[in-house]
Amino acid sequence: MLADPDAVLTRLRALCLALPRSGERLSHGMPAFDVAGKMFCYFWRDHHGDGLTAAAVKTSGRDEQDLLIESDPDLYKWLPYMGPSGWIGLDFEADSFDWAHLEARLLSSCASRRRNGWRCRSDRLSSRKARSAYPGPIGSRLKEGIAAETLNAGLDHGVYGSRSLLRKTGMTRVEDPP
Repeated sequence: MLADPDAVLTRLRALCLALPRSGERLSHGMPAFDVAGKMFCYFWRDHHGDGLTAAAVKTSGRDEQDLLIESDPDLYKWLPYMGPSGWIGLDFEADSFDWAHLEARLLSSCASRRRNGWRCRSDRLSSRKARSAYPGPIGSRLKEGIAAETLNAGLDHGVYGSRSLLRKTGMTRVEDPP
């Protein structure tokens, strides 16, 4: 088990609550994070004595879960009770665990909830001058201080839909503003 799971929860909480309209509540005995009432992340900590400390995020379903577990069985874990509903765990103790990767998976999980009626993007900025050089939600996320690396990972996972938004501006990747 982790030396300090409370420190891990604190960092996970900061990432989850940084998303617009997100909140936290206790669900099934564990901290859970939601947007507009729909869960997108759970903090799994030694649930029923399994010894696992993980972030549970929503996937598109069994095919994606199988693909992820096959690609990195040390990082991705099948979660009892939650797995059949499309959730997968990212083990905080895995050698391949990376916070930037977790942040991208959180954005992807948020986007999966968006497809069910909620948009995972910041409120529009009122002034054109206040907007970043990047259009729409990408510019808004950069304004909030989220790293370009994380945004690119989110784009790769379909968080902002297709790459057509970037193609319209002639860009292929997002870069940190100067």
